Amino acid sequence: MKNCSTEISVPLERQSATNLTKRLQKQYTLIKLARPSNRHDWHRTSPRVIWRKKGVQRTKLSKLENGESITLPISGKVVNFVFLIVPIFLLYLCDNFSINRTVITLKPPTIMSITIKSIKGYYFLDAWIFANIIQQATLVFCKKHLNLKNDPCGRMFDQMTMAARSAVANIAEGSSRRQTSKETEMKLTDVARASLSELLGDYFSFSLANNVTPWLKESDNYKNFNLIQLAPPNYTTNIEYDAWMRIKNEYQKFAPWIEHPNIDVCLNSLMMLINRTISMLQKMIGSQLDTFKQEGGFTENLTQERRDTQIQQAEQGGAPSCPICGGVMIKHVAKRGANSGREFWGCANYPNCKGTKNL
Repeated sequence: MKNCSTEISVPLERQSATNLTKRLQKQYTLIKLARPSNRHDWHRTSPRVIWRKKGVQRTKLSKLENGESITLPISGKVVNFVFLIVPIFLLYLCDNFSINRTVITLKPPTIMSITIKSIKGYYFLDAWIFANIIQQATLVFCKKHLNLKNDPCGRMFDQMTMAARSAVANIAEGSSRRQTSKETEMKLTDVARASLSELLGDYFSFSLANNVTPWLKESDNYKNFNLIQLAPPNYTTNIEYDAWMRIKNEYQKFAPWIEHPNIDVCLNSLMMLINRTISMLQKMIGSQLDTFKQEGGFTENLTQERRDTQIQQAEQGGAPSCPICGGVMIKHVAKRGANSGREFWGCANYPNCKGTKNL
């Protein structure tokens, strides 16, 4: 048993002695289980139990300012070491605390510039509005023109309505994944484009079966239909309601064409609307690719954020300079080799600089 001024350090194997525990409880308060500062040495060194003389004022962790250090007191006549070890171990692993033999120090919080917000940016996409119009128009078309004669098993009805739904869903999902994976955003946008291409093929097959000739680009119908444009969004805080009303209002602009009793006008209008949306999605994919080239992906930026934070912490903590390039060094743990598990200083400019120092 070691006596250090107001503290007593007792080996854990001796702590089980009943008489020793009773004598200590008269004048001391059980503090915590002490381990070596390097967790990789835990298996080599016997743990010890720290006792502090009674009368020490308690300090709550919630009242602890950045950089302050306190001793964590745990009082009680009977202490279950299971409930003692677990909290201390969890605190040791927590990034917001630094624990040595006698104290707990609260570290300043790390603030990252990467944020993930709950957004519905696809509500502002004209391609998403067009996809909703196509989905609603496809439902009307299938109910009106598909029957037991031309679709006896209902397969075409299912395929066309599901392809239209897939376009809406994948545009929304791809836009929602933009913050965490630009690659996934591009893939889902491409899935939406492919779903509309499948739907366009179904309408084209229906036009062949019903002898409906596609409009020429020089025809009046083609030019007049292309003049119909979407109004810009004017959303308020009631964004779901505003988006719903926008889809309904925009649908009414196209309704005289896509719900026309003449199958020739109806089919050609739908195919033109799908082609327009496909073209918009192709441009979106190109824009997403350009953004990815300029800004990089989420994982790449996340790694860079972590690297910048490590460098900042090393500079504030007085880390040594690299013996090769003179840059700041970061603490690492060897993962393999003879020194596996041991910490060392490595240059922050790795792999351009491979300078190292022993701790």
